[in-house]
Amino acid sequence: MKLKLALVSLLASVPVFATTVYGTNTPQFIGSNITQTRAADSFTIGSSETITDVQFFASVFSGVLADNFSGSITYAFYNDAAGSLGSIVTSGTVNGLTGVSWGVCGAGQCSTIDFALNSALNLGAGTYWLEIHEGTSLSNNDGSAITWAGFNAVSGISLFSSSLETAPGTNSVSERSFSLFNNAASVPEPSSMLLIGGGLAGILLYKRRKNSPTR
Repeated sequence: MKLKLALVSLLASVPVFATTVYGTNTPQFIGSNITQTRAADSFTIGSSETITDVQFFASVFSGVLADNFSGSITYAFYNDAAGSLGSIVTSGTVNGLTGVSWGVCGAGQCSTIDFALNSALNLGAGTYWLEIHEGTSLSNNDGSAITWAGFNAVSGISLFSSSLETAPGTNSVSERSFSLFNNAASVPEPSSMLLIGGGLAGILLYKRRKNSPTR
């Protein structure tokens, strides 16, 4: 029984690492307002992928993120339609979020905001769009703006819309900083596997010595 408990404890202590499905550059400027306007950015994956989590860089035009962020994010994934938003794939709202301070991005301080999708999203190879909005719906405006930070890109674009009732459709001539992850496919790193192997070997050796007759 003690051996079983030791094995459970050892395995439970092994850290889990997400698989990165897509990731962009770190932000150079504080980006566009995603509380009082709408914004989306495209991403391309080369094979079928499962997405479970999103991380993006956020900031405010003045002050600190915690003073402006409501803690609610509404997201939407779209198919691509010749460089614009096509049909919607999935959407959802996540509440109770906080930002983690990251550092300076342009004239402001950036934070990362991480959230899990309401359900895992399976996508085939191709180009898609991600829209991120602060609030309990894509058209919600709580009056305290946060931004989706971004960076200058030679070839990439993102889209925005000044109306909360209209999906993003105007070229902003820049990119937004975000990453997509698959936590369902997470596996321990090689160093963690060595830790498991070493721990199991030690436990088994201890058990063998304990059960061996003394001389």
